[in-house]
Amino acid sequence: MLPVFSPGDRVKGRANLELSEPFEAKSVKIKIEGQAMVLIRVYRTTGHYDERATQIFVKDDVKVWEKSEGEKLIPAGKHQFPFQFTLPPQCLGSTPNLLQSRIDFAYIRYRLKMKIDSGKVFSSI
Repeated sequence: MLPVFSPGDRVKGRANLELSEPFEAKSVKIKIEGQAMVLIRVYRTTGHYDERATQIFVKDDVKVWEKSEGEKLIPAGKHQFPFQFTLPPQCLGSTPNLLQSRIDFAYIRYRLKMKIDSGKVFSSI
């Protein structure tokens, strides 16, 4: 079961990264995005169409690692990066899908993403 969050809650955790070899990087960030999404199928006598609305209400990131002077590699091995965000008071609480239908649905969802900035246009881990 996924956790449910409310406005003002602190979201905290650890992002895990396992590298088989050292990786050149400038920084590691954890990004958070909160959005509400609604999809409703509207039926007419001539057929149907879908109405979709999306609203992003929180978008932020926190730097969990940054290269220091003379250091530009994240060493090989297992790494844990602790992070925390406080959800703004004006944001919405998270929910499971509000409508349980194959066609119509609505949700309020938060997503976390780890981003490694290598300073290069193309890089792979």
